[in-house]
Amino acid sequence: MKTSKTSRRQAAIASFMQAMREEMRLSILWGNAAAGLAGINPTDAITMIFLNEVGEATAGQLAKITGLTTGAMTAAIDRLESAGLAARKVDPHDRRKVIVKAIKMPTQLSALRRTVTKELEDTLLHYSETELLRFIDMKNITNAFLKRCINLYDDKHVRSFMNSRTKP
Repeated sequence: MKTSKTSRRQAAIASFMQAMREEMRLSILWGNAAAGLAGINPTDAITMIFLNEVGEATAGQLAKITGLTTGAMTAAIDRLESAGLAARKVDPHDRRKVIVKAIKMPTQLSALRRTVTKELEDTLLHYSETELLRFIDMKNITNAFLKRCINLYDDKHVRSFMNSRTKP
């Protein structure tokens, strides 16, 4: 009896891990498709979404959340500024820093976001408040796990080790 319960639990954990991998893969594909619809690249779309959530951020903060170097982020900010989507200004407290602010979201991205948000809200209406709270808890747990993974990979010694392990 105990073995059966253990194997069912192991199968449930394996199914959860597979569902999580599928969600990550689909999130990447969805982000790429949404960015393409808006006529911008995926990194610029991530930057715009983040800026719309927080209002403004330094170029260094944007580089960190996107995983870009500061030089590559400068190029992304140039593209967003040229497209009229973002503006930059010098930080009044530290002239070496640039603060970037979203001016507007690409029209196609805003419309798509509204549509998808409405559809997801309609789907979630079928769940109880207790179930939704459990979903939120699980999302928070998996997000914390992914942040730990990213931080681990950001450690230069771990990155060096992992890169050496993946080379043929």
